[in-house]
Formats: sequence, C-alpha cells, structure tokens
Amino acid sequence: MKIVRALALLGLAAPLTLPVPVRAVDLLGESIRPHVAADPSAPEVTAANVALLDRFWPFRVMLREPWTPPGRDRPIEPRPAVLVRVNGDGTARLDFAQAGRYAVPIGVTDLVEAAERVRRGEETKMAPNLVLTLGNKLLDARSDRIRVFHIRPDTPIDAILCVFADPESEAFAALARDLEGLADREDLEIVLFPQTSRLQDFGVGRRLRQLDFTVPFVRDRYKQPFTRSLLSDDPVPLPHVQLATLEGRLLMDGAWEAAKTLAQVEAALSRTSGTSQTPGTAEPSAPPLASALPR
Repeated sequence: MKIVRALALLGLAAPLTLPVPVRAVDLLGESIRPHVAADPSAPEVTAANVALLDRFWPFRVMLREPWTPPGRDRPIEPRPAVLVRVNGDGTARLDFAQAGRYAVPIGVTDLVEAAERVRRGEETKMAPNLVLTLGNKLLDARSDRIRVFHIRPDTPIDAILCVFADPESEAFAALARDLEGLADREDLEIVLFPQTSRLQDFGVGRRLRQLDFTVPFVRDRYKQPFTRSLLSDDPVPLPHVQLATLEGRLLMDGAWEAAKTLAQVEAALSRTSGTSQTPGTAEPSAPPLASALPR
C-alpha cells in the first residue's frame, strides 16, 4: 500500500483548508524533499524540444500578443494562462479560465523563455505541474469520511493515469476490474475524474468502495473544470483515459478499449520508469502515443 493512502486510512490526511502544495514536513514529521526542476547541464530549451523537456515547463505562461482562436471573432489580449501541456505540433494547450482553452502557437507566448529560466534555476517550481494542478483537489475513496488525498511534490511515481468515466454506468464495474492490475503499481497513481452529475463526493466514494476500486478521485466542484482543461470542452465518448507524466506530458490518450489500452499504458510506463525525478532525463526514449483528440 502506498504511504499516502496509509496515512489517509489512519486519519492523518491534511484538512481541506491545507494550502497547496504541502510544504516543509508532513503531519508525521517526515521531511518532504523540495522540488528541484533546475538542471543547467541539460540541453537548452528550444521551440523544437520544449514538448519533450517537460521537467522545465513553467506552470503559467504569458500570451505576449493578441491572438484570435479559431472560431472566435475577437482576439484574446495578452495575459497569463495556465500551461496544460505542450503539444508536438508547435502549439501549447493553455487554459485562459473564462476565456477558454486553446492550442496556442508557441511563438506568441513566452513558453520557451520561461522554460529556460526554470532550467537555469532562475525560476523555481513548487511541484510538477500536474501534481500542483491536482493539489488538494482529490479525495481518498478508502474512507467513508471526506479526506483529502495528496500527491506529494516529491512523489516517487512516474505517471498519473487520468480516468474520465461515469462511476454510475454499467461499464464502470468492468473498467474498475480491468484497472485492478495497475492500482498497486508503485510507479503510477490512478485518478478518477467522475463524469456524473448525480453522485456527489460521498456517493462517488461509496461507489468506489463497493467495487473495491478505491483510487483517489477529483472533488465534485473541480471535476468539470479539470475535465475541460485536461480533456476537452466538447463531449468525448466515455470512458476515456490519459496517461501523463507528473508535469502533464501525454504518454497515452484515447478512448478506453480494455486490453488494447492496458497494453499501451504498460508500454508507456516501461519507457518512463524511473525518470520522473532524475536530473537530465526529461526527454523520453520514445515519442508519446498519438491521440485523436484536438489539442
């Protein structure tokens, strides 16, 4: 059993009001190593390699000039945005909050310059980007009480499997059984993004316990914003899964197809094993699996 899950079972999880990310020491007095993204010896970040050098991705980037998204009449004026991920086609998915989420050409942002500042150590990161995004927005399904589930900034895992599914659906029980083999992997955390409007937090946790599939899940108030940001603003056939590095770089992205998807996840994990916290290993040995979703 993973340490953070054991802490939650013992009632030692932090309260809902704990700021993100966890700092200094945890509640047992165990030291938490500061997150260090800088590596001046790593290759210089360029527009050509920034999609792979996710270790240096800044959490926010600046849109430096007015840019008009496809289908919009008015441009988005220069402003900061949350970096969701960098795509391999020269764009970055940016979340502009109420202004929407778009694949924006890297050249109209300060992405490369900001990533270079992270690489050189001129700017720090409090945690890997996806870990910081999820922060204290997760709940632990193992307890029948509302308890926060934290993925620590110094977590030893390599990837997060984001599962977008309706826990009330008939297909969900089969999905849970299929994922059982991945649930206890030490290099992976499975996170459920519940696609339901009927079940609230207590209901989702109860459903997961009924299925003995007690993975952490996104709190009700954040599941829709996170789904729009990470997945799509438009409806997507469910279930859908994304395997991502701790920074949010996609390793696998697609509709759930049981055996096929499991094989893809296993293959992607074997390529990234042990690279999440190791200096100089931001570039993967193989490109991520392609996705049919627009970015």
